[in-house]
Amino acid sequence: MHHTIFVPIILWFISPVLGNTLRYIILALVLTAFTAYAANLCGASRRLARLEDAIEATEAILTRATENCSRDYLELIDLADCLIQASLKIMERIDECTKKVEEINTSVLRIMEGERQHRLKKSSKEKREIIDAITPPSTREPPRNCLDDVVP
Repeated sequence: MHHTIFVPIILWFISPVLGNTLRYIILALVLTAFTAYAANLCGASRRLARLEDAIEATEAILTRATENCSRDYLELIDLADCLIQASLKIMERIDECTKKVEEINTSVLRIMEGERQHRLKKSSKEKREIIDAITPPSTREPPRNCLDDVVP
């Protein structure tokens, strides 16, 4: 999993803070929160690994039991079905969570791109105003649309 997106987000959030002391306090709080998040993420991956190990061990036991316990074969088949259903539910939940995280990631990237484009437009407008201010009106070229040069 890539965590490189967090650094620009953190820096973007603390950049408007004016005082250095306050900026470092906020940075320390953010880093503490990120550390707690990372610790929780590691705990979650360990729990998933334990769950996967438990499912595999149960599957092995069920396989051995179906080979050796012919009297309760139907009950063992029912238990195997329950294990398969539980595994499928877990996978569906993981897929749902993965999809939700990807949607959040996309939304954050979309917001960041919108902010970047807004800053570019503002910068372009400011540069155009500076050029208009220093050139006499008679020598000015009409503003051209750079998108006209793009071939469809």
